[in-house]
Amino acid sequence: MTKTICDICGKVITTSSMPKDPIYDLKFCISSYGKIWDICPECREDFNRWMVIRKSEAIKEVSK
Repeated sequence: MTKTICDICGKVITTSSMPKDPIYDLKFCISSYGKIWDICPECREDFNRWMVIRKSEAIKEVSK
């Protein structure tokens, strides 16, 4: 049996939490040299939060 490990935190990801098609089922995917990263749900939530904060800070910076 093959284990899927999160490419960010190194935690084992259960197959039930992995999407069937990560490009179409999720808001985003990260790839390096054509290989899509395996990201656990916790890291994905953290990254989503970071993107929202980063976007709101960029909007504030532009509106100055």
